[in-house]
Amino acid sequence: MAEDFELTPGSISPIVDRLRVIAGEEQERELGAEIEQERQAQRLAQAKILPHILHLDIVQFVATGVPLAHSQACQLAFAALLDTAAGQCIDVT
Repeated sequence: MAEDFELTPGSISPIVDRLRVIAGEEQERELGAEIEQERQAQRLAQAKILPHILHLDIVQFVATGVPLAHSQACQLAFAALLDTAAGQCIDVT
């Protein structure tokens, strides 16, 4: 059952103010969705794929399991492991 509601100049203003707030919130939601769609649409240009080149000492190490004693390539490869979990488990120096 609807109750009678008396409209007076003083009772209209809060209603209008509330409607403006609701409309502003809805507009913000719509803009937020549009901005998110624009973010998703902007894709980076595809990077150029470069060929992988392995030093022959690394290829030999992988094939034999034995690193060459004074190989600069092997030293650099093991140095890259120093700060990793694998480097913590074994002596890579």
